[in-house]
Amino acid sequence: MSELPDAFTAKTRKAAKPHTCCECGAAIEKGDKYRYSSGVWDGDAYSFKQCLNCHEIMEAAAMSVDYGDESPCFDGLSDWFYEFKCQGYDGVEWLNGMAHQVGVDPEKLNKLLRVTEDVK
Repeated sequence: MSELPDAFTAKTRKAAKPHTCCECGAAIEKGDKYRYSSGVWDGDAYSFKQCLNCHEIMEAAAMSVDYGDESPCFDGLSDWFYEFKCQGYDGVEWLNGMAHQVGVDPEKLNKLLRVTEDVK
């Protein structure tokens, strides 16, 4: 899939039936609001459903980079964060540093990455 879609749309919807977040795997229950994004990449259509927590994190991560092609892609938000993980800098220290870097609450980021039970 190329970085930029040929066509793209995104909107917040209210779930008429259960879905699963493409990022964290959490259930999106009937009645929950979620972010629906769809587009055409390299001639193929794709759609993605994100819980609002993951959508907020993805937006913040995209704003934290200098170039658009450095932003996380759909279905790859966790991987994008883990690319910044290095030996000797992990766990809560890493989670708090990444949360600060992109400007999101560490507890929200922990819902996606599931680094620890205790976030301070």
